Amino acid sequence: MPRFYFTVRDQEGEALDDEGAELADVEAALIHAATGARCMMSDSIRHGTLDFAASIGIETEDRTEVARLRFGEAVKINDP
Repeated sequence: MPRFYFTVRDQEGEALDDEGAELADVEAALIHAATGARCMMSDSIRHGTLDFAASIGIETEDRTEVARLRFGEAVKINDP
């Protein structure tokens, strides 16, 4: 199974993933990234901020970016 790495980029800079995760394909990596983004957003909300422009870059073992997920794409906003 391929290993994917997830680099978080936001207004404070970037955080490189040096562990990665073995996942079936890019689609599974996007799901993994969305789950991580939701977790990070919930922590940010507890501190009173939310950065929809933040993103997670999904990279292969040779660090080639194959997809990017913006935090705003990880949630559905219901605005009455």
